[in-house]
Amino acid sequence: MDELAMEKIKVLITSNREETAKNCKRLLEFEPDIEAIVLLQDENETQPVQQASIAAGFVPDVIVVTNESTDENWIKKLTVRYRSADIIVVVYQTTGEIFTHLKSLGLSEFLSFPVSADEMVNTIRSLHQ
Repeated sequence: MDELAMEKIKVLITSNREETAKNCKRLLEFEPDIEAIVLLQDENETQPVQQASIAAGFVPDVIVVTNESTDENWIKKLTVRYRSADIIVVVYQTTGEIFTHLKSLGLSEFLSFPVSADEMVNTIRSLHQ
């Protein structure tokens, strides 16, 4: 299949830090089979509402959550809005309690910070298959 005919994996990157989200997006831009957009989360949640129009026609296959503190309410909103998407959470604290709790929210995969580009790309591709 040539690159033009290749169906791209649509990835929504969400974070409470703009720099983190943009860096993640930059890593994925080198992959010809991945299309990524960023949706930022802020504490008063006005940013996602404003950015909703950006993502309105974008239905992600995979969501990458890179929040430094895992926000349960934000993850619940993502799982409701994008029911068919697999969700990867990059966790900064790697305890069994956190994994168990996040798994109960319906998440597909967890990666521990720092994450290599290869690890993220391979996880995205394996979830999309």
